[in-house]
Amino acid sequence: MTIEEFTKRCPVEIGDYFYRKRPNETIPDRLEVTAIKEVVGGYFITAKYIYHSIGPDFERTFSDIIFKDPAWVIEKRGTQV
Repeated sequence: MTIEEFTKRCPVEIGDYFYRKRPNETIPDRLEVTAIKEVVGGYFITAKYIYHSIGPDFERTFSDIIFKDPAWVIEKRGTQV
């Protein structure tokens, strides 16, 4: 195990927001982190959509692997644009 693997932290915290940057999208479809679960080799992140008002899919679970893709943007608490 490398030191990077040993000290790996989840890239988001509860209360942070994240979204996938899409071309020509004026308002990002933000998700708010509600729970984080450490699993072997990474983290599962539960987040709820903050702009959805119709349908049952307000909450989703993601792997922290998505943040290796630069299209995913993280907004730390208190740093929203």
